[in-house]
Amino acid sequence: MKLFFAASTLLLAVRGADLNCPSELTQLTTLHEDPALNLYTAVVLSPTSDSESILCARLEYDSEAWVGFGISPTGMMYGANFVLANAGYDSVQKYNSTFDETKQKPVVAMDETHQTLMNNKVTYEDGVTVVEFTKLLKEEGEHEILADGDNTFLWAVGSSNAVGYHAARAQFTLDFKTTAPAPTSPTPDAPIPAAPTPAAPTPDAPTPAAPTPDIA
Repeated sequence: MKLFFAASTLLLAVRGADLNCPSELTQLTTLHEDPALNLYTAVVLSPTSDSESILCARLEYDSEAWVGFGISPTGMMYGANFVLANAGYDSVQKYNSTFDETKQKPVVAMDETHQTLMNNKVTYEDGVTVVEFTKLLKEEGEHEILADGDNTFLWAVGSSNAVGYHAARAQFTLDFKTTAPAPTSPTPDAPIPAAPTPAAPTPDAPTPAAPTPDIA
């Protein structure tokens, strides 16, 4: 299992090797106002394959508690894929939601082969929980994140770092409006002008004959 996980991690590293998140994530979505929960995002498209494109995300929550970000085309908790961050355990991992009416085990961690987040970390400082992660848009067995078009996401927060039933949650729709630039047609090279044909040399004019002297 460990060998397989190492191989999967290496494959992910190769897939994301040429892509970097921007130094500043400028697309802001305010998810909750009191306490404030803000989401900053950017999508970076791969020039070679859709399966290598990434979502860069940063969540800032004005409280000390676990924070969840879910992908759910139906808008429901059940069946959603979650990124769950817990500053108390320094943990940012992927989970599947198994929420049901009994509220037993609302989320279950994905197995190691699916723990493919990059640049993932969580900190708590000056009263703010900050979560950062990078995720592939397309992953086998998970809901796809669209670079262009409406995505239905979920957010949830706890009342503490003890993961359990959420203190607040909601669904929201987000369109990253990121499309690949249209390919440009190469500009044809201008034809090279033909070299001018050299003019034929002008024949020399005949030298006039010397006048014949009169004979006495």
